[in-house]
Amino acid sequence: MGAAAAVLAFGTASVAVALPESYRLFFASTITLVLITAAISWPRTIAVITLGFLCFLALIRRMLIESAGWAEFDPLLLVGPLVATALLARTYLVAGRRPDEDRLVRVVIALLALMALQVFNPSGSGIVPALGGLLFLAVPLVWFLVGRELTDRTHVRVVAYGLLGVSVIAALYGLAQTEIGFPSWDKDWIAISNIASLYIAENEVRGFGMLTNSAEYKQILAMGTVAALAFGAHGKPVALLTLPLLFTALVLSGARSGIALSLLGIILITAIRIRNRRLAVAVAILGIGLSLVALSTLSDTLASVAGGSTNAGVARQAAGYSDPFNPDKSTLPAHISLIYNGFVEGVSHPLGRGTANGNLASTRLSSAGNTSSEFDVTDALLALGVIGGVLYLYVVIVVLSRVIKEYRRSRDVLVLVAFGCLVVSLSGWLKGAHYAGASILWFLAGWATARQHVTQRAAPDPHMTRPQLGGAPR
Repeated sequence: MGAAAAVLAFGTASVAVALPESYRLFFASTITLVLITAAISWPRTIAVITLGFLCFLALIRRMLIESAGWAEFDPLLLVGPLVATALLARTYLVAGRRPDEDRLVRVVIALLALMALQVFNPSGSGIVPALGGLLFLAVPLVWFLVGRELTDRTHVRVVAYGLLGVSVIAALYGLAQTEIGFPSWDKDWIAISNIASLYIAENEVRGFGMLTNSAEYKQILAMGTVAALAFGAHGKPVALLTLPLLFTALVLSGARSGIALSLLGIILITAIRIRNRRLAVAVAILGIGLSLVALSTLSDTLASVAGGSTNAGVARQAAGYSDPFNPDKSTLPAHISLIYNGFVEGVSHPLGRGTANGNLASTRLSSAGNTSSEFDVTDALLALGVIGGVLYLYVVIVVLSRVIKEYRRSRDVLVLVAFGCLVVSLSGWLKGAHYAGASILWFLAGWATARQHVTQRAAPDPHMTRPQLGGAPR
């Protein structure tokens, strides 16, 4: 089968040379075929490789603009979902494994089933947009099951260190974009996409690295920040050397939520490492309280910085933090209003609006426009109805609590990395359009919440043993 895949890949590549307009389709078909074929023998390795591919997917798409044009409905976007689905098919259908008898897994599967049913919601914007929305909503949860069923500590270590490396690459790329200039493929994409959120000031585009957009760029930088801190706290001080670079990139990105969530991640990582639970809670509350007091104390200084800085990113950060509840300086009131309205709207339509609601499918595949509340719990409520919103909230709470308990039990640095990534991504776990960020996040969550922590378990397929949280935590 491997030889047949290689021959087919060579054949499609040969045809693509003569049909440049089909580059994207041929490239997507070839890489999907190769990954799925290899997954038969090396499922864990292919899962890791696919996550790495997703980190550079947006860059690949942009670099193909000159030769193949731009495609809103790019077949390259299907590579990750198809590979993840194939990995689960290998697990449940080919290897004959049954899902864990675990309530969390059952709720995740129930959510996936509800998402599939919501495709046919008569209140939605149609079958085609709903199918597109299903990709954004369901794929992150599929990666949760992949992380839970297929991986082990060795492969998770590769993902965690890879995440740190990717965040450094993203920071360097993003800083080069803002301080040196955008390469031709990025300029082409900026002109084509016409995304308002890319502009940090009039005619000034913020950096986004090699990621899908500035929001995912912020997420990867924040995830890299907490990963570096976790490794540094577990005897890897070299990782801490990346923090100045990552923090600088976050500040210049103008993403205020990225700074706030990174600070929250640092506080909670510090607290969770304290063995005494009451003291840990006290440290977390004290850290958050002192941060708010410092913010209030420095408001005048920040306002001065905002007025005097020539850097749009620094000015935006300082202005927003100087008066966070002032709608003229900060978007926080607008975000709070969106969440509140999303909750009210979701409760008033208990059956939901369908899977296209609240994601890119609503704008690209229908005329509904962007209906996101910019908070994934209320977005789940809007899209999936009251039942779906409650189920998703349950998943969020249980995942966080289990990861905390697992770290307190094992003191495993990789679990701490997973916890940090969950914290800095709060309110956006289900952002399926963050192709790399969401997939890595749920993959780590799936592994870290596994109930079985054994080194090996007898199984007919040596590649399909249960995930391992044991080993030698460091």
